[in-house]
Amino acid sequence: MGTTLGVWAALAALGQIDFSGGFGTTTGLQANGNATFAAGRLRLTAAVNDQRGSCFYTTAQVMRSFATRARFKFTPGSNPMADGICFVLQRAGTTALGGGGGGQGYAGIVTSLAVKFDIYPNAGSYTGMYVNGAAPDQPERALNPGLNFHSGNIFQADLVYDGDELRVTITDTVTTASAAQTYLVDIPSVLGGATAYVGFTAATGGLNAIQEILSWTFTPPPAAPASLSASRDQLQQVTLGWSAVTGADDYYLLRGSTTGGPYGGIALVPASSTTYVDPAAPGNWF
Repeated sequence: MGTTLGVWAALAALGQIDFSGGFGTTTGLQANGNATFAAGRLRLTAAVNDQRGSCFYTTAQVMRSFATRARFKFTPGSNPMADGICFVLQRAGTTALGGGGGGQGYAGIVTSLAVKFDIYPNAGSYTGMYVNGAAPDQPERALNPGLNFHSGNIFQADLVYDGDELRVTITDTVTTASAAQTYLVDIPSVLGGATAYVGFTAATGGLNAIQEILSWTFTPPPAAPASLSASRDQLQQVTLGWSAVTGADDYYLLRGSTTGGPYGGIALVPASSTTYVDPAAPGNWF
């Protein structure tokens, strides 16, 4: 934090979200609507019509780059089953919950992005990316016949974002059949901020299914440096300095006018440098 009256500096590091062993512990998670935890699983909906569920990690995560992996399963309730699960990044808050049925618990959540895993109609299995609460309907991509969400198998979704592209790979853990999709997207611009809450939504309507997340990890960029210094020069500019981080490709600097944010990005500094001069306007900055 810097100010023309004095200079302070502080850092916060975001750790990995790790439910790789399931949801035996639910610390840090906010379940909403009909979402529950059962037998170490996150059950977004039961085999009951007209349910909606969501669950988000309560600490917002950096959106500049990330890798996330989730294992999920659909268990028949009605025949055919409905409706689907969405992986969601959003800035509406940890209690966000969208529309039912084909809305998959996502439709209507503002400042958001979702990737769906759709089981209705039973003629196929579908995926797609949607933003700002748009109904997760069209456009969509039908997955190859070797990927059948209705099979009762466990599926694994790997999503990797590098700042330019979001690559989604879906794999049947039993047959090993897989399919990949790539979306060109500037996620911080879509969300209107550098951080967001991450989690899942699902819904049923006139048809239903048990829709569960069995395990989940989310890996943000490398942790922030262990130390940060700030000093003010005669021009009232703030010079920031920090220790190098092993594995960093660059350093993303953000500034806000209140402690705890919201923060806006001010610079992307290559890993070869560990200083930055911020010509901040007079005032208090965090």
